Amino acid sequence: MEQQLALALQRIEQNRTSLGPSLDLSDLGLHQIPEEVFELKHLVQLTLGKRDGQNPNSIEFVPDSIKELVHLEGLNLTHNKLVDLPEGMQALQKLKNLCLDYNPILSLPSVVCQLSNLEVLVLNHVALDSMPEELQQLRQLKQLIMAHGQLNEFPKSICYLGSLEVLLITHQPFAQLPDSIAHLVCLRELYLMDNCLTHLPAAIGQLPELKKLFLDNNPLQSLPPEISSAPKLYQLKVQGASLQTPPQAIAEKGMYAVRDFFTQSKQAFAKHA
Repeated sequence: MEQQLALALQRIEQNRTSLGPSLDLSDLGLHQIPEEVFELKHLVQLTLGKRDGQNPNSIEFVPDSIKELVHLEGLNLTHNKLVDLPEGMQALQKLKNLCLDYNPILSLPSVVCQLSNLEVLVLNHVALDSMPEELQQLRQLKQLIMAHGQLNEFPKSICYLGSLEVLLITHQPFAQLPDSIAHLVCLRELYLMDNCLTHLPAAIGQLPELKKLFLDNNPLQSLPPEISSAPKLYQLKVQGASLQTPPQAIAEKGMYAVRDFFTQSKQAFAKHA
């Protein structure tokens, strides 16, 4: 442990001398963040996570001193033992990228919702079963990544992230999407693989910028005809579903085949009406 701490302090001192924008203290077996880190007020990127896995950190808390790093834009805390984050982090108003993968966090720390310039939030393998309403305060958030969690319901607060462009929520137990998904007017890519979705709301067709929709390995029985109304949607993936409408074989051919199916069905219905 002393050897790893000595190496961390060496890297900190080198950074103090060079005034480099990034400091990487990953895989040093650290149990706490050396206080000397918070003297490097010029830092833009701080990495305390895991890379090759040889000697991962196991940091249990982030001290309030993190508030000194006011120029920080990227913070990687993956593969630690964090259960919360300090209120002092609200001083990090330049922070754009926050990675919290593989931490035993059970509820999203409230301070995360106060990071008003956050653009990317990564929460893979974090056992969250809900998201707070305050999440919608992240008006600059462009990417939200949440794989392997415990969301029994799709959080409605996500639907009010007006700048969101990429949403990945996979390997979760929720079965439905809310109609308010239509509020995501900037959403371009939606990844919903390996959930428990049984159907999609008609509102999916109201997403004006949606280009990619991945629904693999969900127990879907049907797709709504309104999906054809999404004007820019061109890539659809539904491998591992059990679709009846349109038939699975047609849906697996992609969005153009799905549009043709619903167009022909509409014409056939009109003809016999």
